[in-house]
Amino acid sequence: MHLTKPVETEIILDSKEGKSLKLNELLIFPHGLDGLHIWEAGITLARFVVSNPTLFAEKTVLELGTGVGIGGLAVAKYGGCKRVDMTDYNMEVLANVKKNAAKNKLPG
Repeated sequence: MHLTKPVETEIILDSKEGKSLKLNELLIFPHGLDGLHIWEAGITLARFVVSNPTLFAEKTVLELGTGVGIGGLAVAKYGGCKRVDMTDYNMEVLANVKKNAAKNKLPG
């Protein structure tokens, strides 16, 4: 396996409920592409969303610096929100978020 190529990682958010996200990420990333890596804080945020969906129900959510999209995709898939806008400064990162949205059957 070449570690600078994207790999698909499945993050289990709630094993009892079978809630997870599939995400493309880089395990080793060059400078400036750290948004293509899943960070532990993102996993914690996504698990918080799954555990507290009523906080996001019918809300509009803006995620700044989305990276692989784990937080925004968790809100979109499991939070019951009206709308999620996900931003990042890097076009490669945003292209990856679109792929990750499609992997999780969400609109890009």
